[in-house]
Amino acid sequence: MESSKPETKVNLDVHNDEAFIQLCQWLLKEIDCQYTPNDLQSKLATFLRNSIEPYSTKHIKRHLSQHFGNQVLVSEVNGNCCTLRDKMTAILHDSYNELLKDANDNESTKQAKEVGSKIKQVIQTRNRA
Repeated sequence: MESSKPETKVNLDVHNDEAFIQLCQWLLKEIDCQYTPNDLQSKLATFLRNSIEPYSTKHIKRHLSQHFGNQVLVSEVNGNCCTLRDKMTAILHDSYNELLKDANDNESTKQAKEVGSKIKQVIQTRNRA
């Protein structure tokens, strides 16, 4: 027979701990790369019964650092952002490649404009002659 004792702080922490493990497993599988602590708190709440409050965002950030060690990055720049290191590496790599592509496209555009300008000059010169 189940006891009808009210939830205690310790019991609530056990529920949060179990939900936090589910959150970590979800993070490892998730394709999206960056989340605010508020996003993670909301997701944590989905793993809990309605009557249980999820950990605070501060507590979540601390637990992420304890759980993932140096594999998690919590940025304080322009608001908080949490991401796993391998996903951040992929973001940086993709961003760098996009910048290179843009630079190459800009250089190609510049060269095409120069060639077009030279062709225009040749045509104008021939029309005058």
